[in-house]
Amino acid sequence: SSSQQTLANTLKATDTASDHEEAWRVPEAQDKRLVTLQERLSQIEVLRDSTATRQFTARLMQLEAEPDSPTRNMRIDALVLDVVSAAEALKADAELLSNADLLLSELTATATADEEKALQGKLSKALDSQDVQQVRDLAPAANEAIAQARRRVAATARRDAILSGLASLGYQVNESMSTSWVEQGRVVLQKPGQAIHGLEIASPPDAQRLQLRAVALSESRPGSSDLAAETVWCGEFGKLQTLLAQQSSALIIEKALPVGAVPLKVVQSTSQSASHAAEVRHSVGRLR
Repeated sequence: SSSQQTLANTLKATDTASDHEEAWRVPEAQDKRLVTLQERLSQIEVLRDSTATRQFTARLMQLEAEPDSPTRNMRIDALVLDVVSAAEALKADAELLSNADLLLSELTATATADEEKALQGKLSKALDSQDVQQVRDLAPAANEAIAQARRRVAATARRDAILSGLASLGYQVNESMSTSWVEQGRVVLQKPGQAIHGLEIASPPDAQRLQLRAVALSESRPGSSDLAAETVWCGEFGKLQTLLAQQSSALIIEKALPVGAVPLKVVQSTSQSASHAAEVRHSVGRLR
């Protein structure tokens, strides 16, 4: 009708764009913060559960019911900061638990010592109960245990590479030699038919640095035989380096003495030491 058209034209003239923007500018700013709050609260619920957001939700509902004021705006900002902080903390905890789960898997695969197995049990229990603080306390020890296990594996690989290379050069190598090397810090190898000379390998447990030298196995031997044994070993050392290089390893000389520079050390062979140890154990057994 004509009266409705007149009213529509009147409303159209007063509803300018600037008035519309001014009327909605503040609510839009507030709504944006409220949307951020809802998103963060949803993240917290996913990371934990609805009980973790109960306090924040109550504060949000109270603020939504209040009239707009500078104090209300400040309280909304404070709530946003609290919720964001809580969400970030829960995210960090979730990442910690995820990393600890990987640690547990590796620890389970590498643990051999009783202490490592006990640590594995504690970490597994803490993860099952989602005890973040206990997991945080156990994580450094788990990392160190895994590092030690890796060092043991690397040391075993070094010893195996050296023994395998020497076996290729004709030295007698058996399975017990690696164990003797670890327990005694040294091992003596011989070649078949060589009863008066051998090769001694000495190293710390990690086997990162070695001492390899020709040794005598008997006090009564020809004097010239020592020089011959050292000369042979010098040639074999170069062959050993080549064998290790073919396995993507490297044996680097830090210090070398010329042939005949010092008298040969007289030692027992590994087989003689093992035989002597067996005799001692047998004697002790008879004394009991």
